[in-house]
Amino acid sequence: MHFAIRNSQFAIWMLVGLVAGSLACGSTSGPVDIQWGAETCDHCRMLITDPQFAGQYRLDDGTVRKFDDIVCLVRSYRREAARVVGAWVMDETGRWTPVQEVWYVRSDRWQGPMGGPWRAFRTPPGSDNSNRPVRWEDLIEEAVRQ
Repeated sequence: MHFAIRNSQFAIWMLVGLVAGSLACGSTSGPVDIQWGAETCDHCRMLITDPQFAGQYRLDDGTVRKFDDIVCLVRSYRREAARVVGAWVMDETGRWTPVQEVWYVRSDRWQGPMGGPWRAFRTPPGSDNSNRPVRWEDLIEEAVRQ
């Protein structure tokens, strides 16, 4: 009986260790919180204050780069794309979403901190030919032409 209790306690501690380990690993692979108004953009060095234009990516060594504007994110991403293991933007719902899973809309109705006209949407708002939604690959191409 004493042996069975000890084994079950050991199993519980092993399970706790596995869960804690997997949670710790998960925290080094996804987006991180940004301290709005306290952290600076890794591209332009301005304070990151407006979530609707924010982005970030993680490099293969675990370094996270944070950006105040989608334009800054794209410009920096293009330089380090080979080392990027994950990239996210803040969508219209206020959630970090992988850059490939959102639509990017360019509009004169808003202006990012660096003057960027781009915002990310899970579901694109109504548009016309002047501000048709594009995907990440198209956004990267657009940045090459600018």
